[in-house]
Amino acid sequence: LHTDLTSPCLIVGENGQGKSLIAKIITGAIASQGHVKLSRKDKSGPARLLFQDVINQTLLRSFDAIAALNDGVGAANPLEIYDNILGEYRRNIDKPQKASADIGEAGKGEFHSLLQIKAILVAVRLCGQPCALILDEPDWGLNRESAIAFVLAIIRVSHALGTPVLLISHKPWWLKLSKSTIRVRRTPKEMDKNKNYSFQIKPTCDGT
Repeated sequence: LHTDLTSPCLIVGENGQGKSLIAKIITGAIASQGHVKLSRKDKSGPARLLFQDVINQTLLRSFDAIAALNDGVGAANPLEIYDNILGEYRRNIDKPQKASADIGEAGKGEFHSLLQIKAILVAVRLCGQPCALILDEPDWGLNRESAIAFVLAIIRVSHALGTPVLLISHKPWWLKLSKSTIRVRRTPKEMDKNKNYSFQIKPTCDGT
């Protein structure tokens, strides 16, 4: 299967159908049978993934420790990308007071909001100039208005850096936002001779 997809691309499917597994395969986080390759005009290789539960993804590291990672060689400073994301977020929210409340005002070494943690994790991934950025259920922990404003901010900053964005969700919020879709369906297979149950995940793509 080969298709051209337009960013932002939405990976859709009911719960338990394998959307997150597809993302982990694309990023090389888990092994699979077959071959998957994601490429853009100027680059090919693994994508980077922001998991749904970002708290676990911090590995209990502080904000400052995450910001110091700089996941790339000769790439932009993570804090510069972070500031750009939050700047776009503020422009997407009608009420400045709400934007400030969502973002928080934490300084060095202080408690940071969920939105700030999400933003710095994305910023570090974009520093590595990945083939694509994948956001797994990006509304996790956010209300609808905040989630949409945040995702729009990430898309604009990512596109400015030349990085396509893929979203994983079963919610209809993102359908109007997406420019292409990958639909995922899990197909059960029979039990093998060792009584191991297996299944196939079949994606179908719409690049329009």
